[in-house]
Amino acid sequence: MAKAWEEAFFSTPTPGTRKVALRSAMTLSPDPGGVFDVFLPTTRWMIEVGTFLLRTESELILKSRQVVPGRLVDAGFEFSYPTWPEAASELVARWRRTRG
Repeated sequence: MAKAWEEAFFSTPTPGTRKVALRSAMTLSPDPGGVFDVFLPTTRWMIEVGTFLLRTESELILKSRQVVPGRLVDAGFEFSYPTWPEAASELVARWRRTRG
């Protein structure tokens, strides 16, 4: 999806205007004010309503994408929690501990 968007973005001529494509993602953290505070109480139907109003797809939130951080892996980086179930379990446990 990002590649198709970027292709359309860069294929449109904009003389005299510099184009910069920015890819971003949410960083999951149990810290106060993080996305867990916004998402953990949200049910599927709430997300469906919100994405309908925003004219986007709920799949962007509800479904995961298999992404491999090639540069980090090639550089020898080792993740503390290499799989999503491990990472999610630890994040939820830490979030619950900070909330009492």
